[in-house]
Amino acid sequence: MKVVINLIYFIHSNDSSWLNQRIEKIQSTLNIKQITPIVFSGSYSFDEMMLEIETPSFFEEKKFIIIKNLPGFNTTKVMADDQFQYIKQLLENPPIDVDLVFSLDGNKPDGKRKLTKLFKKLTNFIIHEGLDATDITSLIKHYINRYQLSVTSEGFSLLNSFCLTQTDVNMAFEKLSLIDKPITKDVVLSLVNDQRESMIYELSEALIKRDAKRVFSIYDMLIRQDFQPIQLLYLLANKYRQYYQLFTLNKAGYSPQEIAKTLKMSDRQAYFLINNHQNLISTKECLIQLRNLAQLDQEAKRGSQDFKRGLELFMIKVLT
Repeated sequence: MKVVINLIYFIHSNDSSWLNQRIEKIQSTLNIKQITPIVFSGSYSFDEMMLEIETPSFFEEKKFIIIKNLPGFNTTKVMADDQFQYIKQLLENPPIDVDLVFSLDGNKPDGKRKLTKLFKKLTNFIIHEGLDATDITSLIKHYINRYQLSVTSEGFSLLNSFCLTQTDVNMAFEKLSLIDKPITKDVVLSLVNDQRESMIYELSEALIKRDAKRVFSIYDMLIRQDFQPIQLLYLLANKYRQYYQLFTLNKAGYSPQEIAKTLKMSDRQAYFLINNHQNLISTKECLIQLRNLAQLDQEAKRGSQDFKRGLELFMIKVLT
C-alpha cells in the first residue's frame, strides 16, 4: 500500500515557470504563503541542508524548505549511503514543523534509481510533461487579451512557433507587453528568441555525446509542440554539415577566426566547437550521417518510409 506524506512534495518539470507556479500553489494549499521559503539551489552542502531541516525556526511557527536538484535521481552521481539513509528517515518520519518541496528540472527522474522509487512511495510525486502546442496557443491568446495587444496573423503564427514552454511565453510577453503598436512578424523577429534553434542545437549536442535520455527528452518536447519531423531532419542535416565544414577547415590550417568568418558564426562558437567536439565525432562520421539523412529524405518522399519513424530509427542508430 502506497503511503503518502502530505507535507513533502517532489516535482519535476522542464519548465521553470511551471515549477515556480506549482510551488506557489503548494504554499497556498498548505496555508503558508506568509512564510519566506528557504531555498537550496546550485552547489549546496548536504550537511547544511540537514542542519537547516533539523533546526527549529526562531521566527515562524514552521519552515518551508525548497531543495532543488538533489543528486541521485538521474545523474551519474550516486548519493552516498549515509545520505540516502538520512533522506529515507526524513521521508518516513517528516518533522512536524517543516514543509518540504524537492524540485527537479531537466531530465525526468530515472524510475530504476532507488532514490526515485523512495520518493514515489513516500511523497506527493508530481511529474509535469510540459505544455503541448494547443496549451501554448491558449496561453499566448490569454496574454494577448490580458495586455490588450494587437497582433497580426503572421506575428501570432511566428510567436506560436517560437515558444516551446510556458517560460518562453512569459519571457516573450515581458517584452511584447511594452509595445504600443501592432505586433507584426518583424516585431516578433526583433524581440522574441526562437527557442527551437537552441533546442535543435541541444539535440545535436546530445546526439554526438550519445546522451539517449537527453535526446529523446528534447525530441519529445519538439514533437509535442507540433514540430514536424521533416523540419527536424533538415535542421539536423545542417548541423552535421556545419560540423563537417568546421573540422575540415580546421585540419586545413584555418584559424578559428577565419573559420568563423567563412561559416558565418561567432569566433567564440567556432573556437568552442573545435576544442570540444572533434573528439566526439569525425568528419567521416559526419558524412555518413549526412548520407543517412539524405537517404531517409528520399525514402520518405517516395512513400516507402515514414518521416517520424525514420527519424527515430536514425537517432537510435546514432546512439547505439
